[in-house]
Amino acid sequence: MTVDMPARFSIPWTMSGGGPTRTGAFAARVQPSRRPIRRLAAFGAVQAGVVFDGAGSALVADMVGVVRAIDARGKLVWERRLTGGISATPAVDVDSNRVFVGTHRGCLCCLSCSDGSVFWSRDIPSQTDPRIVSDLLWLPSQGVVICSSWAGKFLALDGASGEIKGTWDAGISPQAGASANGGGTVFYERAVRGEGLVCASMTAEGKETVLYRHVEDKQGASRAVAAAAPVVDEDRGLVHFAANDAVGCDLVCWSLVDKRVLWRQRLSRTVVATAALRADGVLVVAGMDGVLRAVASDGSQLFSYQTDAEYLLAGPVCGADGWSFLADPFGWLHVVDGDGKGRKLFEAPRAFLGRPAFDAVGNLYVSAADRCVYVFGNRLRWGHI
Repeated sequence: MTVDMPARFSIPWTMSGGGPTRTGAFAARVQPSRRPIRRLAAFGAVQAGVVFDGAGSALVADMVGVVRAIDARGKLVWERRLTGGISATPAVDVDSNRVFVGTHRGCLCCLSCSDGSVFWSRDIPSQTDPRIVSDLLWLPSQGVVICSSWAGKFLALDGASGEIKGTWDAGISPQAGASANGGGTVFYERAVRGEGLVCASMTAEGKETVLYRHVEDKQGASRAVAAAAPVVDEDRGLVHFAANDAVGCDLVCWSLVDKRVLWRQRLSRTVVATAALRADGVLVVAGMDGVLRAVASDGSQLFSYQTDAEYLLAGPVCGADGWSFLADPFGWLHVVDGDGKGRKLFEAPRAFLGRPAFDAVGNLYVSAADRCVYVFGNRLRWGHI
């Protein structure tokens, strides 16, 4: 059986989860090869997800602080060493051919996607810890890149100059990247002493609205890990949050139309990995209990898939047919169908660390601790099932 697909059928994945909505959803069916078709070398462990420029080159950033551009044939285009390791997934501005990278030294850099030259570099203002660990967000409509640092602030910087255009509270030890919808409204979480964990939105005009508040418990807000980015379902007008406390997590679905919580589901363990959103509106969530869960649009649980890992740090991604792909800290890549039946596809010698990413034809890129990125070819790319 064959399918008719063009050579390119998706826009580049320019941020963690594909784009500003962080859905992790690819536009076509994916069937990864059983073995990697290539390995992209790095200088250190790779925790950041892979992103792609307009020419199709993979941008790989590692914990040593080196950014490498590697073309679709596996050939090195350029590399740039920055000061400080990189764990936050960069963001690409395809129109201006530049990539934004944040480091553990608290430096946000703008590099050329053509040759890696530095357009600008800015140290994040901080009296404490300026490290950037949350995935970056690029907003083309506003021309700003958004990051947060452990200094406790979200910052919006002008993409062309690096000038700080705005700041707001990011809470205690922020790890969760911000997300956005097509209108430029930004969604984010923060843990605040005396308030608990807050899920909020910010309009392009700077108006903040608190959408959900998880009241601070006896353990304090510092234990309410804000790590998973919100996931925006633009087709249905919904935003999904993983609101952690010291014990577990509330999965929260907020309606942008009705301006209220539609449903809330309690999980016994926390969630630090950003969820994926299938084309049918099903939310796929990786928990710190090692279980991958699928939650329907009404909040009911459809399935749970046990990975045998003790915990899950990297979020899943999905193809258009509802299949999910998940990389775990034991070094296993899992493939799970729409009904929750899964298998281990491949084992790496060390842990998989980052959220997987797809290139424009559905090849799957998985970041690993053994200083490389594993690339699994999409067998449907050539029309064969």
